[in-house]
Amino acid sequence: MKSLHRQQGSTLLVSLIFLVVITLFGVSAINTSSLNLRIAANSQFQAQAEAAAQLGIEQAIGSLTTFTAPSVQTITLDVNKDGSTDYTATVSAATCLSSKAASGYSAEYCATGACPNDTNWELVSTVNDAATGAKVTVRQGVKVRLPSSATC
Repeated sequence: MKSLHRQQGSTLLVSLIFLVVITLFGVSAINTSSLNLRIAANSQFQAQAEAAAQLGIEQAIGSLTTFTAPSVQTITLDVNKDGSTDYTATVSAATCLSSKAASGYSAEYCATGACPNDTNWELVSTVNDAATGAKVTVRQGVKVRLPSSATC
């Protein structure tokens, strides 16, 4: 009977140790899941900013003045269609990299000075979103056929 009296508190002690260990596992799981949620949200914000920058370039490409009179363009984008601006893309002035006479035209036609030029341009779109902290710069090359009167 003496041995039973010495073991009465050991069950409580072992139970408390297991409870602490299980609690630590639970806290660790919560921290890991919240970290994963933040990582997923940051990935989503980055992907949205990249799409906004690409959309800014696409809108700039759609305007001929981007290449005939290059200037900085600021394009506001409403990604989620709620009526407020979500991202602002700043498309720098298009940079002409090269220009050469377009092929496929007759020498007589080109002698009149009417041959178009194939020009290669670089467009750079930058998005900085203050709300999420996402920052993206997208560069894209574009080949545009312009009249011979257009300078490069």
